[in-house]
Amino acid sequence: MGPLSPKVILGRVFTTLIATLSCIQLAIAQASELRSAEAPFVQLQGASVSLVRFGYIDLNARWRSPTISVCWEPGAEQFVTEKALVQQAIRTSLERHSALRFYGWATCGAADLGIRIRVADENPVSQVGPQREPGFFGRELPTRMTLNFAFQSWPCYSGKQHCIVAIARHEFMHAVGVLHEHLRPDAPIQCRETHANKPDFRGVSPATIGQVYDPDSIMSYCNNIYDTNRPPDLSSIDAATIRYLYPPG
Repeated sequence: MGPLSPKVILGRVFTTLIATLSCIQLAIAQASELRSAEAPFVQLQGASVSLVRFGYIDLNARWRSPTISVCWEPGAEQFVTEKALVQQAIRTSLERHSALRFYGWATCGAADLGIRIRVADENPVSQVGPQREPGFFGRELPTRMTLNFAFQSWPCYSGKQHCIVAIARHEFMHAVGVLHEHLRPDAPIQCRETHANKPDFRGVSPATIGQVYDPDSIMSYCNNIYDTNRPPDLSSIDAATIRYLYPPG
């Protein structure tokens, strides 16, 4: 292949410039929206409170559309019951409280993007928000997640169903852009110090929305989500956070 003509090079530079400006405009709009003093109010525990007070999110990790594809990496076919449990757990939590809608839930094809879930007997983990290659020409990449259904090498002692539901909701909160609550600078010092040396993703553009740490958040390591005396659900503030990120209607 010969060298590109100046016309082709100029066309590619122009296309890249337009795409870059669009991304910058989107980021500015999202940041402005999330920090706006005109944020909606909701009823929490009988009081009307501003949603900008809650949550610890990555401003760089919000999906453009709340409709997100999900698929299972090959090898998960045998876990029919467990996969259905995950799908139900997400439908009755993240989807219930926001405009988020996850579709697909079949075996991944080679080109599938969205959220790709691998099942392995290891520490569950998820990337935060939509992924792209670095640079102007960076391609869209899948958001990768690992869930555990065996709990042998990586044990969970709260009962299989409780563990699957708690972990799925925690990891999907990451996948839609929410960071660990205990990373907030206003988290209790004992909580922050306990987990200070653990490897963690702290966000590209982390935003502490207000100064109200949520001790009941499903995203905090200092809240025992494996406590079988209560359901492993989102806290009211978790729900308010994703409702603000992905408002219904």
